Amino acid sequence: MKLFIETHPDSGLTLRAPEPLATALAVHSAARIEAISYYDGVDDVLLEATDQSLTSTVSPRSDPGVFEVTLRGTITVDGDAHRAVLERQNDGAGFDYSLCLTTRDGTQWWAGEDWEFLENRNITVRILP
Repeated sequence: MKLFIETHPDSGLTLRAPEPLATALAVHSAARIEAISYYDGVDDVLLEATDQSLTSTVSPRSDPGVFEVTLRGTITVDGDAHRAVLERQNDGAGFDYSLCLTTRDGTQWWAGEDWEFLENRNITVRILP
């Protein structure tokens, strides 16, 4: 199943990164979605991204170590069996993301391990035909 994803600048994904990641992100970086997940009332359901075509930016904010991530493009997930649930989820509770940042030297930095989300809102997700 293909999903269109877009974050809205100045109100979407913001994160805090400690050194040395903050310095590396300020020079050059990119973001990709590894998976999306949603809560089905009992468990978290994880849908891995099998393919993606995303344009991303990671831009420093005015606070030291704080960055905004913008994403726009499509990802493919193995989730056709979840289509009806995803459509309802998209209209209400939304999704969580497993997001990986990559710096110029190819190092991968993961949410929760290497940096923390400060804000995760105003994200458009559309299920494509």
